[in-house]
Amino acid sequence: MADKRIRDATNELTQLESGDLFETDRPTEDIFYKFEADNLREQMHARDLTQASHGFAAGDAVHHNGTSWEKADATGLTGKPCHAVVLDAPDANTFYMAATGLHTITAHGISVGQNYLSTTPGAVSTSQAGPGNIRQRVLVALDANTLLLTIGDPLP
Repeated sequence: MADKRIRDATNELTQLESGDLFETDRPTEDIFYKFEADNLREQMHARDLTQASHGFAAGDAVHHNGTSWEKADATGLTGKPCHAVVLDAPDANTFYMAATGLHTITAHGISVGQNYLSTTPGAVSTSQAGPGNIRQRVLVALDANTLLLTIGDPLP
């Protein structure tokens, strides 16, 4: 079970209750997280985003092009490297993504083992992309419901 304490602004440990909100101390963002007792690890690494008609599904590898999010793609030596993985897409305009951590996506459909960015946009595969494409480690599927995000640097 995850530790249900967090350091507050005075550096004192504070007990959290399920449903509590807390803020990270990232210098450039004000991000609030809702504490859920059973999934603290997921809450600490996930971020919800709004983007009109994003077209993403849970398990998609995504790339930020400087303006918006799109499906990552290993095609070509420059490609669109993976920056995060979609954890959930509850509607056409909202998605939850993370770049690190252990996450549960029930029946994610990704092959168990180490997975790499694919030349199929948004997809990952247990095989690395062939010559002339970028190679990038993205995640380890631990079982049918659990992903460990291990996004690495893209390699030619």
